[in-house]
Amino acid sequence: GSTPMLVVYRLQGLDGDATEEIIETLPSDDSSAVDPEEEFKVTSIMSECGGLQVLMKRIQRILDFTREKEVAGLLLKLLHHCCKLTVNRRTMMAIEAVPVLLDKLKTVFPHESLAPVAEQILLIVEAVVTEANLPSDQPQDSLQPMDTEEHAEDDNDEEAKQAVEQTHIFLEKIQSSGMASRAALVKTMTRILPHLTYGRRAAINILVDHFAPWLDPVSYDAQQDPRHSYNLERFVDFVQSIKTGDPCGRRLKDALLRRGTVAKLAEYVSKFTDLEEAHSPAHAALPFVLMILTGLAQNHIPTQHVLVQAGAVKSLHVLEQVPVTKVKKVGMLAETLLDVLQEDLEAKRLVEEAREATRREKEEKLAKHRADLLSRIGLVQSVPGRVTTGGVVPKSITQLEEEREFSCKVCKEGYTYLPEEIMGIYTFSKKISLDNLSSTTTTQAQTGSGATGGWGYSTVTHFHMVHFSCHRDAAKADRAHRVPKEEWEGAALRNSSTKCNNLLPIRGARISDESYAAALNKYWQNLNHISRCDVSQRLRVLAHDIKFLILRFAREESFSTDSRGGGRDSNIKLIPFLIQLGITILDAGKDGSTKRLVHKQTISFVEQSQELWAASADQADNVFLILILSIFVWGYSTWSQHRMTLLRRVISFCTTHPDRMGCLSTSNPTNVTNRFRQCRAGLLFFGLIDKLQQILKKSDLVASVDLSDEEKTGDDDETSFTRVRKLIRFHDEDLSNEMKELLKTFEMMMLPAESIDELFDELGILGLVLSEKSSCDEWVDAIATGIL
Repeated sequence: GSTPMLVVYRLQGLDGDATEEIIETLPSDDSSAVDPEEEFKVTSIMSECGGLQVLMKRIQRILDFTREKEVAGLLLKLLHHCCKLTVNRRTMMAIEAVPVLLDKLKTVFPHESLAPVAEQILLIVEAVVTEANLPSDQPQDSLQPMDTEEHAEDDNDEEAKQAVEQTHIFLEKIQSSGMASRAALVKTMTRILPHLTYGRRAAINILVDHFAPWLDPVSYDAQQDPRHSYNLERFVDFVQSIKTGDPCGRRLKDALLRRGTVAKLAEYVSKFTDLEEAHSPAHAALPFVLMILTGLAQNHIPTQHVLVQAGAVKSLHVLEQVPVTKVKKVGMLAETLLDVLQEDLEAKRLVEEAREATRREKEEKLAKHRADLLSRIGLVQSVPGRVTTGGVVPKSITQLEEEREFSCKVCKEGYTYLPEEIMGIYTFSKKISLDNLSSTTTTQAQTGSGATGGWGYSTVTHFHMVHFSCHRDAAKADRAHRVPKEEWEGAALRNSSTKCNNLLPIRGARISDESYAAALNKYWQNLNHISRCDVSQRLRVLAHDIKFLILRFAREESFSTDSRGGGRDSNIKLIPFLIQLGITILDAGKDGSTKRLVHKQTISFVEQSQELWAASADQADNVFLILILSIFVWGYSTWSQHRMTLLRRVISFCTTHPDRMGCLSTSNPTNVTNRFRQCRAGLLFFGLIDKLQQILKKSDLVASVDLSDEEKTGDDDETSFTRVRKLIRFHDEDLSNEMKELLKTFEMMMLPAESIDELFDELGILGLVLSEKSSCDEWVDAIATGIL
């Protein structure tokens, strides 16, 4: 048996630009095709017995094709089969069947329901007029234009008048309203047009005069009118229907040559001298021009000469290099035209020279690139096909480094080697009441069905990263398994068996605005599946999310109760990227209006009189939320100015609402004062915020962030906002190391503290407190009782 054909499918855009020839259709298998002269041989009897005349008389008597549609269809089908034989076509010419059929077309055209009948009539007409236009046995030299004078003197005979009338009928019908929607019918009519002229000069001139106004590519580029497009498409069908050796077609080409149409189109093509210009969408006429010139140049040496003389070969060679994914297959159309031009020896020489010059240029570039790559890795090519060591270890190898901490769990690459491929952190978020401060590990059922402050999220992570594209491909592969997995079920396996339901995008140094915006949109969509979130409330919800995360540290709560994985070391590194998300939300505000509103909210809070402290403590947006918001909108000088006020508000909240802040962890000693027991979680929360403010706004790492002169002109709050944005984006892994150091300080210096004095000492405020009261406990009592 025959060997099966191997078919390779290439996904454009994923596997790179296709270098293979693109096959859109497969040629029909003609191995079993039967010669129509043999297949329809039985119909020859129709020309011998007068059957064709009978059929034509019966068709002529049909006045209403709608009423007699069935019989008309059978008659036309039989007539079409008869016209498969040469003898029958010549008999149809002899009995002048074409005028009768065209007359019937006039009655059929107005009725859309009769489109199949019209198409059958057109196919019969096409067969007959094609036979009438077949070349004589005398060969015609295609190098020279045909002599049209032999027909000029006969332009007044009956055949010439018939040709003119038929051409008029078809052109009027093609241009009539409603035909644009009947593509198959119009295409068949256009295909017949060249044959209807019978090579008569008057009919040819009518055709040329009709299409001439539309053959102006410059005008079409300026204004792409639908009617102009329609007529260009019809002319393309028209010239492509001219068959090889058709004398009528050759006379049409000669007429267009004399009118200067070919010269005008050749001049248009010749202006394309570089690929950049060819890629421009402004040249909408180019595909039409290439198809028209291909049809006109086919087997017509005079047209080919005009193109060569206009210098079009060089431009066409440039155009054939346009990738197939660009500008309506311009590259393929230009290549086809060049192949047609090679019928002319001079054109063939020019095409071969241009292609050879381009091939040599590409080979030289490739050899240079290859040598450069080899030299970078310490190799040289001594002779073609043989590579040897260069005797030195290249600097590029010594400088190679593995991806650091931030790398994809699937492909193991990160922003070092794939800087433009956006990554995200696997996270797990759950719905939680914004009023809830007692525990972030409680379920929705435990917090009750209502939430006066609204609902938000509590997010944790195991801090595993993945490219969004790798996650998408992996999820697709999971669904294709014999036992399909859901998106996040498969993701959990890649996340060290830790549950996850979202990807928090990380904006690296070279991540585009579009990529980051698309990833953020997907992030919010996933959160909305957990609980609806008003777009206008996103910053508030995010700030509460960060608050809940830091509360887990302050109360020593588990990070893995819900997600089954991840601890302090994982979640401390999540904080900067949640802050990056908040900065993006603030940046999206029109003219900085959102940022100004948040800044005003925080300043108004710290300026409240002490009488209002208790009332604000009962709200969801209390002092702990303000501490989070201060990270976004305050510079370090503003923080230094107001942090003692905020510390007092934290102590006031903890002493008046001890039930909402929880108690000491069982892992800590019990020989502590009651005030410390009440305030410990709140003070640890405040301490973490204070350390974060220092890392983000006062550390040595911050000093390495470069700002432009314009960015330095703002006040401290604005400048600090810009520095934090750049710090997280351009120094993400260095910042991650700072967060690890923060965790060490928290675990070694803050958590083991057994008194308020020790915590205040770590925060560097012990001296300030003792300057106001004799002891820290006394200072805290004064705040709790409203004295201080």
